[in-house]
Amino acid sequence: MASTSHLLITDILVTDSRDRVGRVNDELDHQKSSDAENRGVFGEKHLEGTFKSFSGDWKLHREKLRKNVDKLHKNLVNMNDAFTDVQTQLVDALKVEEQG
Repeated sequence: MASTSHLLITDILVTDSRDRVGRVNDELDHQKSSDAENRGVFGEKHLEGTFKSFSGDWKLHREKLRKNVDKLHKNLVNMNDAFTDVQTQLVDALKVEEQG
């Protein structure tokens, strides 16, 4: 028989994951760049054209990435809330059991 692994999730892990993904989401959401800001910086038209193309593609990819990270962050927030609710319910149930 194959052994089964147990998954241990702690409130620290859930909260830390939520906070870290939140910071990534915030960075992606507030990142501003414009290929116009760099016009003339490169001094060579081909290089400037390549950068402009990359910048346009990056904006599209960044938006897709931002949406996916935002969904992940919302899931982690919900998971953290549910985890906290379960902990509170367990503590409350143990208090009632101790009093009874």
